[in-house]
Amino acid sequence: MPLTAVILAAGAGSRLGELAMRYSKATVPVAGRPLIYWITDMLSAAGVEQFVIVGHPSDSRLAEIMNELDRATLVIQRERRGIADALHCALPAVNSEPAFLACACDSLYPVTEVETLIDRGRANLDDAIVGVLEMGRAATASRSVVQTDGEQVTQIVEKPVPGSVDSGLVALPLYWLPQRFMPYCSYAAANRGETYVSTALNRFLLSGGTLRAVAFSRRLEVTTPEDLQSAATELAQPSSPFRAAT
Repeated sequence: MPLTAVILAAGAGSRLGELAMRYSKATVPVAGRPLIYWITDMLSAAGVEQFVIVGHPSDSRLAEIMNELDRATLVIQRERRGIADALHCALPAVNSEPAFLACACDSLYPVTEVETLIDRGRANLDDAIVGVLEMGRAATASRSVVQTDGEQVTQIVEKPVPGSVDSGLVALPLYWLPQRFMPYCSYAAANRGETYVSTALNRFLLSGGTLRAVAFSRRLEVTTPEDLQSAATELAQPSSPFRAAT
């Protein structure tokens, strides 16, 4: 089946410091190109054929870039209310598809590992999948922690008290989502304030849905000026696993 990726690109990029005065997170230059170009290249290399990009109405530069991207549709998240709400905004653009990929615009992953997640999703269309990265228990206080039984996720704990969860697996903002998951996302989006996709995934689990974990070896996160330099160095290498094969 043709595969669509929803790219979550409505964030303000406030951790970029002074760069955030000129660029959104999705449009900040990395190695001479807007970050979102690297994201779409990575996803295309992994097998994605079309894109739905969720942006904010203040991001005029993203709207301009959209004219240069093939097979891409822009939808608007009018308030920055979290990933679940952003997915809810994208739903009309993907509601005819049995499943789709969703990812944040600020993270790159090895192309072959994204392919693995997609292959696992195609083999289990009704299941949800989350990418996970082992970061150690000390890193979990500001992230979503994943508890598993084998490859199946039993619970996601949002920003737990240090030491309270016996897991160092962190949920990455990279998901395979079936249509049967979306009502739970819509429920979370109906609440006021920021809406966590972990809340929707836990509700999906409690209602009998299956959520699987696919392990990743690396994440190239681009949220600070220091990250930008590291990403530029990595992506300048033609053999980088985050780039499409040439």
